[in-house]
Amino acid sequence: MDKSFGKGVVKPEISPTEAFSLKGIQYAARKYATFTGKGVKQEEGWIYGFTEPYQIFILYTILEKEGVNDRQALKEILDSFEFIRKK
Repeated sequence: MDKSFGKGVVKPEISPTEAFSLKGIQYAARKYATFTGKGVKQEEGWIYGFTEPYQIFILYTILEKEGVNDRQALKEILDSFEFIRKK
């Protein structure tokens, strides 16, 4: 952030790590930070999922701009995700 926006210019609000649900994934968690840089509100986060023997990392950025609905698109993508173990 310091490199992109200048040292000390952006003050992120960091969420606590929270449980997250992904279909077919035994354990999952989410953490994110929100901030405004150059007039654009942003959310940058990660979702980590674990189901033996696999680990899943999802990194995302949501830019809140007029006419753009990235938050809804991300929700639809995550809701459609399903891990199915092949036998």
